[in-house]
Amino acid sequence: MLLLLATGCGDDLPGPPAEQEVVPITAYHGLNGDNAWTWRDDGDTGEPDPDELLKAQLDDGVMDIRRGSRWVDGRKEGILEWSTDGGLYLERWDINGEYGEGPLPFLVDGTSWGSAVAEGDWLCSNEKSTSAETWYAVFPDAVVFTCKGESGLGGTWTFAQGYGLVAVDADSILLDLVAAW
Repeated sequence: MLLLLATGCGDDLPGPPAEQEVVPITAYHGLNGDNAWTWRDDGDTGEPDPDELLKAQLDDGVMDIRRGSRWVDGRKEGILEWSTDGGLYLERWDINGEYGEGPLPFLVDGTSWGSAVAEGDWLCSNEKSTSAETWYAVFPDAVVFTCKGESGLGGTWTFAQGYGLVAVDADSILLDLVAAW
């Protein structure tokens, strides 16, 4: 961090430090309503195979994730259960053979951009991104969480404004948005 100090003569004293902007997480998480997402998890950049896509439907904070060209008859692949009461928390997960329960905080209400939150050995820092890239699009306004800890899915989680979870590159999960439905 660069800190500039002004010196000079006279009665001009610097004012109090500027207050840091709080992350407006409700604009990013996409966890209200009946949102849906389509991701790929193959790490490829070519045209995705529709039968191998992961489709998620949101129901009361739970992303029900299924594999196939249609969610309704897709093979169940897992869940990510979120809470937005007082911030953004991963409450429970069961995906790619990994199972666990939190709550693991990604952000608590009042968290500023460029800061971190911790719970036990879980640490999650955030940063604002103006170029979060997925197969679907480059998002000009996103929050990127970099998390680590033995109690959860450490890695990078990206939420785009107005879309929700668009990318995950974590220890045991890779998600890349293909469609926002």
